[in-house]
Amino acid sequence: MDIIKKLADEFATRIYQPDSYQSASKIVEQVRFSIDGISNEADKIKYLSIILERNNLASVKHKQICTTGEDCDVEKRFASISYYLNQDLEKLGIIRNENTFTMHEKRALEERIDTLLQDLASLKAGQQVIYEDLLKELEELRNLFFLGKKHSFVSGFYICSALCFVLDLYLLSLV
Repeated sequence: MDIIKKLADEFATRIYQPDSYQSASKIVEQVRFSIDGISNEADKIKYLSIILERNNLASVKHKQICTTGEDCDVEKRFASISYYLNQDLEKLGIIRNENTFTMHEKRALEERIDTLLQDLASLKAGQQVIYEDLLKELEELRNLFFLGKKHSFVSGFYICSALCFVLDLYLLSLV
C-alpha cells in the first residue's frame, strides 16, 4: 500500500468536494502542514504532485460548467493553489511546468508498460524467476511518474538497463 498516495487522495477528496469551499490560502496552509510531517523529499514531491493533479482536474471540471468566464473566483482559487504548491515543488528541486508528465504522456507510458507486461507474460513459461524480477522492475518504473520527466527518465534508464541485461542473459542461455 502506498501511504503517501492514500493520504494525498484522502486530503484531495476532502478538499475538492463540490459542496466544500475553502480559500486558497487555507488549502495551501493545510497542504504545507501535511507535508511538514513527511521527512522523505521524494514523498513530499509525490504528495504535492497528487494534490496539484487533483487541483488541475477540479479546475478542468469547473471550467466545463462555469458561466462566469475569466473573472471566476473559483478559477482564481485553483490558479492560486497551483501557483503556491508549484513554488513548494520548486523548493524541492522540481520545476513542474517543464518536468511534469501530462495525463496523456502518463497514459501513453502506462500503455507501453502494459504492452511490455503482456509480451513478457507470453514468455514467462519456464522462466518464472526472470519474469517476476522484470514484473517488479516495470511496476517500480510505473510508480516513478510522480518524480517528473527528468528524474523518472534517469531512474527508468537504470531500470531499463537492468532489464536489458537480464533479457540478454536469458537470450544467451537459449543459444
